[in-house]
Amino acid sequence: MCQSEQSQQTLEIEIKESSEKFTIDKPPAKCNADELQIEPSKATKELKIDTEDVKLGFQRRPSLQDDCPIFLDLVFHHNILKPNDIDRCGSFAIRRSSLTFGDVLGQGSCGEVRSALYNGRQVAVKTLCSKLDARSEEGKDLLKEISMMSHAFRHKNVVDFYGIYEHDGLPWLYYEAKKKSRRDGRWRPKTRRAVSWVEDILSALAYLHAQKPPVIHRDIKPANMLLTGDGRTVKIGDFGLSRMCPLSPGKAPLTPGGGRGSGGFLSDESFMSTELTGTTGTYRYMAPEIFRGEGQYTAAVDVYSFSLVMWYIFAGEHPFCNIDGHSVASMAAKYNFRPAVLSERMMPWELQGMMRRSWAGEGKERPRAAELLEEVEAWRGKE
Repeated sequence: MCQSEQSQQTLEIEIKESSEKFTIDKPPAKCNADELQIEPSKATKELKIDTEDVKLGFQRRPSLQDDCPIFLDLVFHHNILKPNDIDRCGSFAIRRSSLTFGDVLGQGSCGEVRSALYNGRQVAVKTLCSKLDARSEEGKDLLKEISMMSHAFRHKNVVDFYGIYEHDGLPWLYYEAKKKSRRDGRWRPKTRRAVSWVEDILSALAYLHAQKPPVIHRDIKPANMLLTGDGRTVKIGDFGLSRMCPLSPGKAPLTPGGGRGSGGFLSDESFMSTELTGTTGTYRYMAPEIFRGEGQYTAAVDVYSFSLVMWYIFAGEHPFCNIDGHSVASMAAKYNFRPAVLSERMMPWELQGMMRRSWAGEGKERPRAAELLEEVEAWRGKE
């Protein structure tokens, strides 16, 4: 055996032995290492794998830096999220390989929703339109929505949020839910089913309003009330305009009888201060105080919008469907304009009383969602 062959044989033995020790010795002194075509040792790479990666089967953990750089670009551009918000969102980063896309479920001026499979589970994926600039106001709204959903609300009547991924935009995921519709635009469920849907919506609102700090949805309308595939359960979706509002003790108006249990929103505990514009939400279902541009309001705005959704469920059509939404909101705010009272055949009179109290002109006069939920549950118990 020549000297070079002996050196090569020695090197191969040393590599085999060293792989068991996760090290590689230098080539023999008499061997030219540059002439040896040796691939980097897998053993050396394995040294860099931490304990968590081992638990994941040697797969890299998803992260914002590696999987969602556009999200981070939005964060730094808009500068509206705090470090703890960013960290919380980071736990929802996922890889695109986890998704298998299906059909388009819906489209709007700012984005689209597609069906998809996420690790074998049916979900919906929301994304900005590819033509929109991610740094625009629409991108800012999507960033706020992701931050809101990253609080991981867990309630049977709130859509479940799974995560964010990037591909020509910045989508977010939730359970797929189908909306009930008819081609002629008119439909009416049976009374028992309608009451069940009302109870679902109130249950979700009571849950959101009870968060600390409370969550105001600010865009309660039929299009955001999503039905499960069997049509039995309503889930509230689209939290793009929602806000967590810090409690502001001491700023609530001091009105006699305004504490909890009186049916109003006047206690110091419930008052939430935030500066919001009158164009937030959907005009047809917008609370009068939002349309008037009042700078401070409470979760009572969701209760007002709920009352009109309630009317829609039992009537089978949008309130004032032959009038444009802006005019409806304006007349509601200025002249206390409300839909016609439905017949008892269409809606039980007990529920009509709840509905009328819920669309009171002043937020302080409206009952809380939790109180309305108790009333509906009590009424159903008497059936």
